[in-house]
Amino acid sequence: MIVIFFMNSGPEDARRDSMEEDCAVGALVVGGYILVFGFGDRFVQLQQQYQTAIPLKMTYLIAAIFSVLGVAAGIGALVFVFGLAWFLLPQSVR
Repeated sequence: MIVIFFMNSGPEDARRDSMEEDCAVGALVVGGYILVFGFGDRFVQLQQQYQTAIPLKMTYLIAAIFSVLGVAAGIGALVFVFGLAWFLLPQSVR
């Protein structure tokens, strides 16, 4: 499905979409992820599962790496879903 999306998206579609709007949506997604991570209980759960055999800095490093990967996966999934909807919307309106 994604291959069909990229094959059918042309320059007129790219001109219609502005980078400022895309960056604003991306910033909102990242901000939302940070709020959920900050106000959620994931960090508390991580601290409760801390094993003293592993250095604390290594635990923080692993948590940071998985947080960055989570942001990337979340943004990728949102881009895929909205891109697919953007591709299929004109066909459903006809």
